Amino acid sequence: MRSIALAQYLQTQGVEVLFLSIPWKRELNNYLSSQPFEVRFLPLSMGERGSEKDLKLMSEELKDVSDWVLLDNYYFKEDFQRAVRDSGARLLLIDDGNSPCRLCDIAVDYAPQDGGLNVKMDHAMKILRGPQYVAIRRELIDFPKGRRQNLKNILVTLGGSSQKICLAKVIRAIVAIREFEFQVKVLCGFSDPPDTFSESFRGSGHKIEICKATVAVGVLYDWADFAICAGEFYV
Repeated sequence: MRSIALAQYLQTQGVEVLFLSIPWKRELNNYLSSQPFEVRFLPLSMGERGSEKDLKLMSEELKDVSDWVLLDNYYFKEDFQRAVRDSGARLLLIDDGNSPCRLCDIAVDYAPQDGGLNVKMDHAMKILRGPQYVAIRRELIDFPKGRRQNLKNILVTLGGSSQKICLAKVIRAIVAIREFEFQVKVLCGFSDPPDTFSESFRGSGHKIEICKATVAVGVLYDWADFAICAGEFYV
């Protein structure tokens, strides 16, 4: 999603964008295909991420690239980064996981904390660190902003990947609140079925609905008075 957000922005700046992805969930594939930039799906399964086949197919696609390559996946280790460098393109690496190797021209780290990085570099590199560099999709930027007085509807969303441990903790914390009654919608990650969290809110005085993962989060934002959010959540 953050790569889509950056691609949307770059295109508004007159940059020609080619987006490479492995097909996954149908809703994600359809959303990506609806974007105004070129999209190519590599003939790979999700289990082949980071494989030699993945590297070979990406290297073939690099022949069409003349300027920059953005890599955004925790499977893109040193071999993928070197493939980009060997193609002659510049490399921008999205890395909020403190990778031990960054062979790139620009590294973007959204984490708010500074220091403590153990990074091996083979050339000079610029690091953009902090939440001010987070890429936000166009439909969320255009979402109307404003404070609400009535805080009854709570949205919980911790990102699109599997977040079941952290989501369960947040749900239990809300269940423990007895002084107020809330309506709560919990947005699952794409790897987590809604019934994963049914045990977390038994006995609650709140109305809690577990929602399956979706890219159409604007409707949920419009419903919510208050949100508990996280782009990524590590345990």
